[in-house]
Amino acid sequence: MNALRLLDGTTVETFRSARRAARGAIGAARAAAAARRWLSTEPGRLRATPSGLERLNKLLELFA
Repeated sequence: MNALRLLDGTTVETFRSARRAARGAIGAARAAAAARRWLSTEPGRLRATPSGLERLNKLLELFA
């Protein structure tokens, strides 16, 4: 989860394996964060937008 604090973010695979989550487990959280414009929509990458960084705790809660 700390990877979302990084300006460059992380790959989806790295995030998923660090959380030991199933392949589709982060899909709903990712979609919700992208809809709120808290997460970029780059394929294969999770990166918080400036708005997401301002609301980082709320963004992280989506993935908890």
